[in-house]
Amino acid sequence: YSYTNGSQDTLIKYLDIRLTIARNEKPYFASEELYILQDYPDLYKSIGDFEQALFYGIRAYKFAVENLIENPEQDIVTEIINTRTLAFTTLKLADVLYSKKEFEKSLELALQIISMIDKYHPANFPNYYAYYQLVGVNYVSLGQYEKALPYLERAAEINVKNSENGVFYAFTLVNMGNCYFQMGEEVVGLEYFRKSIAALNKFMNPPSPDFYSAYDNIGNYYFSKSEYKQALINYDSALRNNLNSYDLEVLDFPEGLNFSYKDFEALRKKTSSLTNAEIDSLSKEEVLSIAKDFAFKTHELLFERRNAFLATEGKLFLSQEFKSLYESAIESCYQMWKLTGDKKHFYDALQFSRYSKAILFLEQSEELELVNSNLLDQSLKQEFYLAKSELDSLEGSFYSLMDNDITSDSLSIINDLVNEARHDFQTAVDSIRLYLGQFDNASSSVFAELDQSISTRKVDKGDGVIEYFYGEEAIYAFGQDNQNQSFVKIDQVDSVELGLLHLVSSISQPPEIESFDVKLNTFKEQASYVYKTLLKPVLESFSDNTNHLVIIPDDYLSRLPFEVLVTSNEKGTSFSTLDYLIKDYSIQYELSNALVNNHNYKNGLDDKASGLLGISYKASEVANNRSAYGALPGTEREINHLKASVEGTYLLGGTKAEFLENARNYDVLHLAIHGEADTVNKYQSSLIFSGTVDNQLQTSDLYLAGLNARLAILSACESGVGTINRGEGAFSIARGFSLVGVPSIVMSLWKVNDKITSGLMVDMHSKFYKDGLSINESLRNAKLDYLKNSDTYTGHPYYWSAFIQLGDNIESSKNNYSKYQYIAVFGTLLLILAIAVMYKKRRRTK
Repeated sequence: YSYTNGSQDTLIKYLDIRLTIARNEKPYFASEELYILQDYPDLYKSIGDFEQALFYGIRAYKFAVENLIENPEQDIVTEIINTRTLAFTTLKLADVLYSKKEFEKSLELALQIISMIDKYHPANFPNYYAYYQLVGVNYVSLGQYEKALPYLERAAEINVKNSENGVFYAFTLVNMGNCYFQMGEEVVGLEYFRKSIAALNKFMNPPSPDFYSAYDNIGNYYFSKSEYKQALINYDSALRNNLNSYDLEVLDFPEGLNFSYKDFEALRKKTSSLTNAEIDSLSKEEVLSIAKDFAFKTHELLFERRNAFLATEGKLFLSQEFKSLYESAIESCYQMWKLTGDKKHFYDALQFSRYSKAILFLEQSEELELVNSNLLDQSLKQEFYLAKSELDSLEGSFYSLMDNDITSDSLSIINDLVNEARHDFQTAVDSIRLYLGQFDNASSSVFAELDQSISTRKVDKGDGVIEYFYGEEAIYAFGQDNQNQSFVKIDQVDSVELGLLHLVSSISQPPEIESFDVKLNTFKEQASYVYKTLLKPVLESFSDNTNHLVIIPDDYLSRLPFEVLVTSNEKGTSFSTLDYLIKDYSIQYELSNALVNNHNYKNGLDDKASGLLGISYKASEVANNRSAYGALPGTEREINHLKASVEGTYLLGGTKAEFLENARNYDVLHLAIHGEADTVNKYQSSLIFSGTVDNQLQTSDLYLAGLNARLAILSACESGVGTINRGEGAFSIARGFSLVGVPSIVMSLWKVNDKITSGLMVDMHSKFYKDGLSINESLRNAKLDYLKNSDTYTGHPYYWSAFIQLGDNIESSKNNYSKYQYIAVFGTLLLILAIAVMYKKRRRTK
């Protein structure tokens, strides 16, 4: 590590070489191979790739179990050796889980180790006290401080006879200090942190990575006390001890170095401290500018790091853990906006908001951009699809099994298969890049698009665009109409989140008759509070003629149909007569408007596809004569109405295979089928077609579909629901359609009522095709008509607000001009008319 100046790439290659040598040496020693395998988790943890660390942790554990020394004589020496081997390998695995913040699983393994070694003398186990420490820190992370202290105190009993034990003792003091700190005894915690530094100074001189944790925790102490300058100094000390070649001033960014995961953490915390600190020699604006620069440079390093990760989950973890970095940057921009009023700070903050959502989204977009290239050979597309499908399936199985028993043989087998699938998938991606590289006009990476100027988006008159950033300390809203920008900070995150939870819970299930009036009043209060807190401050900055909102949600806000927000809780005596936002505004939704630029269909000018493909669900009988999924009689009504009104192809009881075979030829897709969201495992959200074999459509299945549609109507339960991830929003099947280039999607946010959904969809299509309204206005008017004809019970938002429109607000016919084309045509006619008038005047003059 010292010779390579911390280069993780060199270390990984070196480990690979060592492992190859150990496996080929004669005589062969399994203990030597295990010794090397145990190094991999530590190395991958240091760069923040916890998925690869987990893979090697499981592999090392399996190898240890398979190579325990046979002990037919039951002698105590062999028994101790085997126990020591198993305990240490389990420690490595539990430590990875702790780093992944899987504290319950880590604690379970750590307690298993304690039960294994408790009957032996500590001298038989070199890591004896480390096992107790791991139990303690897991209890601290789970908030069980009283249970944690005895284990940490036991760990602190280690005999400090050498520098190795002294460093361990110092770490234990830090963990004890953190326990007291979390218990509310901050001063006691600070004393332990300082004792840790004093203990380390007896054995070594700084800079040394061993000092990192103590300084980092002292920084946390001062940050919690709002003593940001002291926090900054201690975070800087932590960073300098980990990066011993960092010899610049405190406010200078350490460039050109190899950064570990801990270094990124320190940079993130320095940024947060700078955002709030007062520096005597600098103005507040200068300090904020430095903080913003720190955030941007750290972001660039993070994006470089993500390319090294094989596992999608590793990229996701990175984007989740560093969302607070972007929050600090946005706060810096917000304070500068308040100080100067310069709109540059608004656009900078908006860019940071989009950066926070970009890591995994752009990963998926880049994959799709590669596969959708017209230059690509079909065999390579097939190779990519098969590799991606295999990887998604195996990762889904892996995380399901991990919930049950992380040391099971089944998980060990799938662990190896997942790693092979990751490499096979990467090989397929590399093959595509190599193939496309021979063409000069090969498509460029979507990552370049992220850095394009965002201030060039033109907002049409009457429109208002609102993008949210959902942080830990605050929620930020960025509003734009054709004249103004609005930058709003909402501090009361906890109360807003509580209101959102109650609101989404109440609208996503049918109302109960019991205490109906009380529930109506509660709903009014919640919906009005969320409106006044999240939306009203932005709307007040818009022009009076604004009547159409484009909302780009973040985090849990992606579960909320903003249409149900109540603009006044004083009016309305029933659910059907409340002042819903939908009565004042039409509302469409977008993924981040800087990220979606892969639409196959552009402004009605694409003639690859035409007509409508409609598919309904038909329950299939299985072995016990019962349908795997319930019948949906309303879907037949939907499809039959469309069949009578709109030219197209209609498949009653259409299968997934029929959809994939035909979908690319159609302009509009209407899928009136089952939907199933998995809010735990993002790989499993799907649409359910008719049939009992291979009937679930997932995002990876869309990669080869070659869709040319400009509109997909997912008339299915939960088509817009999936796992909520910080910085990413919902991983829904609807998002998959957007990723593969469908510009406009109608999707649902919860399990819908079959009969009412059918009526809404039929009415929406009538307005879309017959009345010529846009898809957004068609859906909105269908909802408003439903509300007019509903009563106090059926007017409940559960029945009418589940479906929202995501993406472009397209027109019903590909031959319809866009508003810009109308302007161009109208302008041309005026020009012709003017020339004709001038010509007549000249003739008269002659």
